[in-house]
Amino acid sequence: MIKKIINPHNLTDDMMDDIISRVKILPINQNNEILLCKVNGIYHFIGGHIEQNESQVECLKRELKEETGITISNTDLSPFLLLKRYSNNYFNTNKKCLLKIYYFALKIEEHYNINKQSLDIQEKNNNFSLEYVDFDNVEDILFDNMSLDNQVLFDEMMYVINRYKEYCDCLNMKVKMIR
Repeated sequence: MIKKIINPHNLTDDMMDDIISRVKILPINQNNEILLCKVNGIYHFIGGHIEQNESQVECLKRELKEETGITISNTDLSPFLLLKRYSNNYFNTNKKCLLKIYYFALKIEEHYNINKQSLDIQEKNNNFSLEYVDFDNVEDILFDNMSLDNQVLFDEMMYVINRYKEYCDCLNMKVKMIR
């Protein structure tokens, strides 16, 4: 697994007021398209917070089901990347926070189904939608969608996509088909 630490203020774990863990998912179909969500017109990876007593894989399955309607049964999954982001003022709360994001990539055969989604009220209120994007062109599409307001998100997504490509090239592997 690749590990990336973003810590511009040289914070340490013992300084943290909170530690938040999330999973983000790169579902890729047989047409080499990545399924992204859009929130208020801005692209994001699918995913969310790991709940108390929930494993990374349980969270991945729950978030995938809630946001896309796709159900997977495979439990032999592991992240290809861990991004640790230390924040001195997490979302302007004056809290020091460590955000751990575990990135998973999955080959999926099932198409998303909005009739099986279980979006929360915030997702519904923020115009949550899904879109398949050609993986070979995803960087250009994200670049076209970038603005000053989402620069950090854009940089993170570009980093993740490039690390995933390197990860696959390095291992000379293809992601397992999930059924």
